[in-house]
Amino acid sequence: MAGFIVPSLPTFSDDLYGYISGGETILFVSLPRMWLFGWQTNVWATGTADWVLRDTADPVAEGQAIAGFIHELGVYSGEYAPDFIAFDKFERDCFSPDALAHYGWNATCWLNYLAMVKQVTKALLTPAMLWQIPGGHMPTVEEGVSKISAAHFASGGTFFMGDARIGSDPDTLSLQLLNTALNSATYGVPTVGDFLRKDKGYDWGQMQALNLPDFNVFSILWGGGSTISITTIHSNGEDGGWLADKMVEYYAAPRYFR
Repeated sequence: MAGFIVPSLPTFSDDLYGYISGGETILFVSLPRMWLFGWQTNVWATGTADWVLRDTADPVAEGQAIAGFIHELGVYSGEYAPDFIAFDKFERDCFSPDALAHYGWNATCWLNYLAMVKQVTKALLTPAMLWQIPGGHMPTVEEGVSKISAAHFASGGTFFMGDARIGSDPDTLSLQLLNTALNSATYGVPTVGDFLRKDKGYDWGQMQALNLPDFNVFSILWGGGSTISITTIHSNGEDGGWLADKMVEYYAAPRYFR
């Protein structure tokens, strides 16, 4: 084609190192620089997601292990280093049947997760996006299932956006949620209520989204194909506008990543 200049590309090794450097190079040289780019990892990157559930959880060690592997691959070094790193949590709303085997998190789990994210970003010198975060919330006794069905009960929306109705008292929550059975071998307790009480007085009225810059997090991408988000796509459930209303509340006085 007249006037078309084929960019000069280096030779890439036929292995994982070449895959990473090749992908980054092609992206940067073939498109105008009008975008941000990041690789994605997840909470089970070290082999299991169950570490966040344990009383002995060491998020710093988990973050160091993840960052060490990423450093070994040279992902965030060189001329075409990404702008951020994205962290998955597992898409399904956490107290749903699809997620409950390993991902029914209390506040302590979320804080472990954020501490791991902070450790990785500190090591890589790059900020983080939380990706595909389940937006379901924990209904109170009064709310019941009037806004959200039991298939979408979750702690993520409540943890990040806060709910003053709950405060530090899990017993304000729907009995259907509190009595949901857990695998004691995995969680150390038999029900969701028991697991939430292990937080020992955590105040669910806090809007942790306001604290995300302290963990080097600049963005949350809510929901997924089967998970509560700010709006519905008719395959991901409904929450009666709970998360959307919370986002309006947040944007009235947001905190920016700088």
